[in-house]
Amino acid sequence: MDCENELSFAPNSAVGASLASAAFGRMLAWKSGPPFWRQRMVYRATKLLIELDSFDEEDLSVGKLSLCTHVTANSNFNTISEATRSFLTKSIALGLSNLTTISRSGIDKVQRSILLELLVSSTIKLFCESPSAMKSFATTLVTSFLRILKDQSVREGCHVLALQGLCISATHVPERKRSQTKAAVTAITVDMLDSPSVFVRQAAVHTRNVWFLVDE
Repeated sequence: MDCENELSFAPNSAVGASLASAAFGRMLAWKSGPPFWRQRMVYRATKLLIELDSFDEEDLSVGKLSLCTHVTANSNFNTISEATRSFLTKSIALGLSNLTTISRSGIDKVQRSILLELLVSSTIKLFCESPSAMKSFATTLVTSFLRILKDQSVREGCHVLALQGLCISATHVPERKRSQTKAAVTAITVDMLDSPSVFVRQAAVHTRNVWFLVDE
């Protein structure tokens, strides 16, 4: 597949870019490929993404961001370079925190919810596999998780993932900000206990318990 063509969508083709990125993600998820095939594809995709880097507040491409999440989900972090790991971490953290840009991207509510799910799940993986790189983004990401939980337009699964993100990021928040952050998390988890979804309620209880154990 031609990675360059996948990334060449115009800004008003956000849905097409997301679909192309999803197709590439399905290719990466193929388990029966030849040795080092996935590693080579990840290398080519991230090399191109770094060359076309435009991840800032003024220009955040949905297609590129979606591709970053699929690359992250299907990468073995033991086999990618530090520069690639740093790039993916920065791009996904920025994409998740810049929710207003995503909402203006021209995609509908369902597509936006799917993109947010990809971003949050990628963030969770990054916290697990590259915690030192994520530490500097922890406070900003917690704020993003809280904003997602207040957004009733996203799907149930996105709320569950956001609660999981709050759990895994709890110990990464700087000590000087833990007291204030803990209060915000406690308040939102109380609200989530009224959710009609049993999965959201269970995740809210677990998240509340995790944050109660965090030292301030």
